[in-house]
Amino acid sequence: MAELLKHYFSSPKLQAAIAWMSVQSGTTLDEPFGAMMRAWFVTYHLSGAAHPRGGVGELTQSLVRLIREYGGQVVTNAEVSEIIVGNGRVSGVRLKSREIVSTSRVVSAVHIQTTLRLINAFDAPLRKRIEQLNLGNGMGMALRLAVSELPRYTSYSRADSSQHRALQLLMPDLQYLRKAH
Repeated sequence: MAELLKHYFSSPKLQAAIAWMSVQSGTTLDEPFGAMMRAWFVTYHLSGAAHPRGGVGELTQSLVRLIREYGGQVVTNAEVSEIIVGNGRVSGVRLKSREIVSTSRVVSAVHIQTTLRLINAFDAPLRKRIEQLNLGNGMGMALRLAVSELPRYTSYSRADSSQHRALQLLMPDLQYLRKAH
């Protein structure tokens, strides 16, 4: 897929930026699925990216409000040891504390393989197939260090804070990304 980026984009920095965004899905530069992820991120350049009012955290807060509005319950800081299934349907979750929470729906916020491992209803052959799935890490990672203020870029001449409303990618080309990945 790196060759595809080189073919369509002349800027090494743009190639690296698009590739970096796609590897956040867990694919490498050479996996075929990465092409779809790269194409999805390219659409940002065509149509722009939207940001929710109140910041990205507002997305989860809105989801919590909606779930509660419809009578659902949101449980946090409670590790699940099992998703209980009976007669082909979810009937609850067992927490590490051994408490059972009855429910007909479960929304999982962990990697798909972690979720599937928690389901008690799979037979041995299907469980083996789940374990053999090669899905990548399924996540990106952000490193945040304690700093006294946000960075100020000398090449940015405006005095407002708009320089802090963008993604900062500190890599020059695809080779740099390949070495890091």
